[in-house]
Amino acid sequence: MTLRCTVRATALAMIALVSAGCDRGQPEPAPAASDLVLATFEGGAVTLADLDDHLARTAADLTWDAEVGSPDRLEALVERIALERIVLAGPLAEAVPQAAVEARVLDIERRVASRRALAGEPLAPPTRRDLETFLAENRERFDRPERRRVFHIFMRSTAASGERAEIRAALDDLAARVGAGESFALLAREHSESESRHRDGFLGEVERGRFPADFDRVVFSLGEGAVSRPVFTADGGHLFFVADVLPAREPTVEGLGVLLYQAWLAERQQARLEARARALLEARGEAWLAAEDLDEILAREPPPVVLFEVGDVVFRRGELGRLLRDAGVAEEAADHRLEQARQILRRTYHQEVIRQYDTAADLVAQDDLARERARVTMELAIERALRAALAADEERLVDHHTRNQGRFSTPVRVWLTRARFPDPDTARVAALEASIDDLDGGVLTLEELATRYGGTVETLAARTARRLRVEDPRAMRFAFALAPGAHAPPYATDGAVHVLRVDERRDAEAAPFASVRAAVVEDLYRQESGDLYAVWSQELLREHRFAADRERLARGARLLARLPS
Repeated sequence: MTLRCTVRATALAMIALVSAGCDRGQPEPAPAASDLVLATFEGGAVTLADLDDHLARTAADLTWDAEVGSPDRLEALVERIALERIVLAGPLAEAVPQAAVEARVLDIERRVASRRALAGEPLAPPTRRDLETFLAENRERFDRPERRRVFHIFMRSTAASGERAEIRAALDDLAARVGAGESFALLAREHSESESRHRDGFLGEVERGRFPADFDRVVFSLGEGAVSRPVFTADGGHLFFVADVLPAREPTVEGLGVLLYQAWLAERQQARLEARARALLEARGEAWLAAEDLDEILAREPPPVVLFEVGDVVFRRGELGRLLRDAGVAEEAADHRLEQARQILRRTYHQEVIRQYDTAADLVAQDDLARERARVTMELAIERALRAALAADEERLVDHHTRNQGRFSTPVRVWLTRARFPDPDTARVAALEASIDDLDGGVLTLEELATRYGGTVETLAARTARRLRVEDPRAMRFAFALAPGAHAPPYATDGAVHVLRVDERRDAEAAPFASVRAAVVEDLYRQESGDLYAVWSQELLREHRFAADRERLARGARLLARLPS
């Protein structure tokens, strides 16, 4: 392997040029560091040069996670490179339908075109001083406050005092067993009704503010190895266990290592991508959507169906949802999901502008396209393997359906009549409030009230909570809480005041497992894909005798992070 002055300046290429010079474009031998073998597996190896190339290719696509320490992150990346090669060389990749790959052809073209457009202006890797400056300017991103490794047991109950007392007694008994030396993790797997039972009740390494306030106070009042008293919510009882207290950590260049280099690289790549896309649109006299504009579009409730248009491409909300799913972003993690949605929307917009309007992007090399198609094929092959493993676990699927029947039921539906009164002045609102008793008592009808005060009446038939939340969020406070025939007090929205009547309510009906089996697989896959991947990938790596050299990984991390070896 040789390096010339014209190659893309990855971190290792730059080390070679600085140490050996670049004399009249003559080839220079790669430094020994680039051939450093970080891991081996049957049929191949992963070198530091492979890792450096992977980082350079994926920097703009990184979803950076401050919770992952540098050595573990580096080993995870090396494992991913090995998995890609193992999967692509085996039958899993051959089974992926080409139609599934072609459905993502725009994603592939966007990534490749963007890299090609930026290839003419190589990004010099950071110096030690660059990383120190970057850390100083972004210290809050890398601060790691005190955290706790938390486990959890949940038992479902209603508000009925007898049932709640029974659940409290059961949780107290489990807490006593933990105090006597039994494993909280094993008890969680056996007794918890939360999905976390598949992870032995493990909720992760959490910091203050991760949980609702009541849970936060409980968890952060516990010492290491302590179990909480039962905590109740509307859904049931909770028991928390703190396995470890992890102290706050001051971020340093040495401590963050390659993680800091990754974050620096991702930010620089994104900034270059954005600047090039903006220049292209301004040169054409077309409107530019700045980051704030895209954030505002995404923050609308609900977001519009069409998020942006560039040339002949219309990028819709559903496509953003698919990209979030492909990135493994869970719907339950609302704050994290919104931040990832912002990043993906911005990046996709900039890439699409470059794909359509940058002449340099027209010179996309076929080997780049082939490599990206291989990457997508690998991701789809892994997804198919995980779903197949899950679909074959009948006992787990039945258990998931039994414990979560509400998710596989027909939704609760309500039939509503809504009166709208314009110009909601104080006197009119007071008169409408005074009429509620007459409405509920049958002395007056909603239609008669509308006639009396100049309102209009409309029928909202068969509304689910999801649909009503989009159409009239204020009505959600009443529509599913009132009995049929009851009226909601007046509420204001859209420059008018409304009075709502519930005409009919149909409760959820549980669907039998056989009729919703596919939906159960999909629901469990969404919740458990991360854990499924962790187990499946380790099994595949063991099968292929994967072995990482931690000493060499540490040396490689220091080389990439500009630290003395």
